[in-house]
Amino acid sequence: MAPEDNKFDDEEYFSKKKEDKYFFKNEDDYFNGDKYSRYEENKNKYPQSEDEDEGKNFRHEQDIGGKSSPYEKDENGFEEEKDDEPDIKKYKDRLADDFFKDEDFDYGDNEDVPSGEDPGDYSTRTKRVKQKRKRRKIITSSILIIILVAAAAAGVFFGYKFIKNKLINSSVQTETTTAQTINIPSNLQLNEDVSMVVAGARENLLEPDINFIFYLRFDSKNSKLSTLTIPVKTLMDIPGFGLESADKAVGYGGMDLLILTLKKALGMDINKYIIFNVKDITDKLGGITVNLDQAVTIKNFENESPIELKAGENNLDGVKAVSYLKYFSGAQKDVPVNLTSNQKKIFDSLFLKLAGASDKDLEKNLNSIKNLYETNLTGTEIYQLISTVSKLKAENNVVYPMDVTSVTLEGGNVFFVPDISKLSQIFNITTTATTASTQLNKVTVDLQILNGVGTPGIAGKVGALFKDLKYDDGTAKFSLLQAKDADNYNYTATQIIVNSKDPGYMAIAEEIKNILKVGSITKNEEAPAQNIVIIVGSDYGKAGDTTQTTQQAVSPVKINILNGVGVEGIAKKAKKQLEDKLNTETKVIEVIETKNAANFNYKQTEILFFQNTDEMNAIAQQIQKALGVGVIKYSDKNPDNVGISVILGKDYTAK
Repeated sequence: MAPEDNKFDDEEYFSKKKEDKYFFKNEDDYFNGDKYSRYEENKNKYPQSEDEDEGKNFRHEQDIGGKSSPYEKDENGFEEEKDDEPDIKKYKDRLADDFFKDEDFDYGDNEDVPSGEDPGDYSTRTKRVKQKRKRRKIITSSILIIILVAAAAAGVFFGYKFIKNKLINSSVQTETTTAQTINIPSNLQLNEDVSMVVAGARENLLEPDINFIFYLRFDSKNSKLSTLTIPVKTLMDIPGFGLESADKAVGYGGMDLLILTLKKALGMDINKYIIFNVKDITDKLGGITVNLDQAVTIKNFENESPIELKAGENNLDGVKAVSYLKYFSGAQKDVPVNLTSNQKKIFDSLFLKLAGASDKDLEKNLNSIKNLYETNLTGTEIYQLISTVSKLKAENNVVYPMDVTSVTLEGGNVFFVPDISKLSQIFNITTTATTASTQLNKVTVDLQILNGVGTPGIAGKVGALFKDLKYDDGTAKFSLLQAKDADNYNYTATQIIVNSKDPGYMAIAEEIKNILKVGSITKNEEAPAQNIVIIVGSDYGKAGDTTQTTQQAVSPVKINILNGVGVEGIAKKAKKQLEDKLNTETKVIEVIETKNAANFNYKQTEILFFQNTDEMNAIAQQIQKALGVGVIKYSDKNPDNVGISVILGKDYTAK
């Protein structure tokens, strides 16, 4: 360390320098020094022009011997040597235009850096970086906003029908559903033809649970009403939504969309509609009376409890009326779909109760329920419709259930494909529509036929049945692939394998089954190619009354039932179901055991028979029909020594 007396003393140093004539304490001393001024010396050497303000502008360029001064003033007012090199000047100019400059790394005089903070965060450079990031965020946010706006616009477009049905219809009602009083017209006879669709909702018209759909056609000339009852689960092409069950159309776009759907599916000219809140209307009217031909037990739609209805007259409240409609809607697997015609009894009973005993009763009743239905009929038209229909004779009030073919889709859900071929006869009109299978699959389907019995030429014989089938426009329905032998000749039951996820292919498979009059349909959604395969079994050409064949069995067939899904008690449930349905008159089967299968991964129920005879095949088909699911297979491996083994799959639990 240096000695203490050698330390540098600032104050002592500057006090001595003050005496030096070349030392200037500040800039003013340069020009106005007390003892000596460099300014005075330069002033005499380079005199200023008289018109220049004294002490304001200093000339930096003087003509000395015809030459310009090599000095120029810098940005601080001091002279520096000129740069005559253009490349260097260009380089400096480029640096001057650079994004960051030296001063960017400084912070302003008015910027206070908080204690403990990094000063770099308060520099001009940092501010510019932040500004640049901010601009990027603004651009990114703008792009996201544009995308969101586009998505919202698409949502508005595709949701128009839904919004119209759910919101607009709740405030903008037709003239017969507002608070406006309906006055009875002078003429109550319906004197014009009407083509309309009628639907029934459980109790909510904005989010309706549809339980019946009718197409009504009134012939004013003959005073005749013809009604077509349509299962609610009938597959139809809903405009804008694709192939769905018909009841979904009302939820998607209201009765307007249901009209468009039926127009396309049935080829009818439909322009009027009415939808009823069945439960509340029935209760508002004090109940209705329904006359039944035979007793029936239905399920309460609210709690599944049984409701016993007797043969003859039955008084129904709102819950019973809706439960009756749902029972015969075609959605119940154990109720024949052609019994949808029974729903017309509720419709007729409602109209009779509304009509009352006089015109005044009709006026009173209609005004009491005016908020419980929606229609595009005028007040006069609704009066005339109810008054006229309620007075029709039975022979002039006819009902027809729609011809349909059932289709079981993935998950065990049953839907129906409409057959409109008879509509022209029923309604005396020319139809222009096609079935759901045609709507969806107006393409040629690849059809492969395999010989599963060994009979020479049988595959070609079966193929000839489908060779010339065409759609209405002349398009071929099937393209026949090369006929081949199956993996073996032991197929006693004909197999129809659908290699497609397309619901329309299932409809076509049902058509194939109707043509062959035999066959068990299975679905393979994982197949790489989309087609339909027919494996001809020994049952082909021998179709007849399988019940008669079954009754000819000398002794009951021993079967066992295996649980292939792991649901406790399911095998015993199937045992009771089969015994109740097959052993009613004679003992056809004997279930000798119920047990678990080797694994619980069976997706499809398998009905395996081990004796290749027509009798065993007939009983296997009876089991398939009783269970409502399953594929029939022949097997030469019989470890349990039974006639038939039933392995229950997930399709059975889905029922």
